[in-house]
Amino acid sequence: MRAANLVQDFKRTSADQTSLEIEKIALDEYIPRVCSPLKPMLRKEQVELSIDTTPNFVITTCPGVNAQILTNLISNAQRHAFGPSVNNSGNKIAVSCSKQDNHIVISVRDNGKGIAEEFHRKVFEPFYTTARDKGGTGLGLHILYNLVRQKFNGDIGLLSTPGDGTTVTVCIPAED
Repeated sequence: MRAANLVQDFKRTSADQTSLEIEKIALDEYIPRVCSPLKPMLRKEQVELSIDTTPNFVITTCPGVNAQILTNLISNAQRHAFGPSVNNSGNKIAVSCSKQDNHIVISVRDNGKGIAEEFHRKVFEPFYTTARDKGGTGLGLHILYNLVRQKFNGDIGLLSTPGDGTTVTVCIPAED
């Protein structure tokens, strides 16, 4: 049954990522569904994922772009944040989603190695990566930045301190 649900979530998420249709979605149901296909990759890398969303939070949006944003943020954190013995409390990624004023705020936080301040602006530039040896292209956060800014007319921010993890926050206007 678990495998069937995983396959169903993967199919739905794949279809969403290719669709640019606008529709109403309940984020407290949608975000776990998008994250479900990522769990095997995270489990393999020993990363614990937690999700915190406001119950019954329904928005009108483009689910495909939201799925791509979440997938990029989580896989980017998994690929870059952790290494051998980064921390003693286990590798963790936390996704949260809430409404603030008339904006939707999605945050992805890891407890990994963090990013030095001089590289904060660079992470959104094309082809900048610290994981080229692991197959990184340096396009994940650049694509994400453009999706947030151009498709949603939103904003994206990064808060990070070496040794204390990284939080990427996406803020997009909410449509009721």
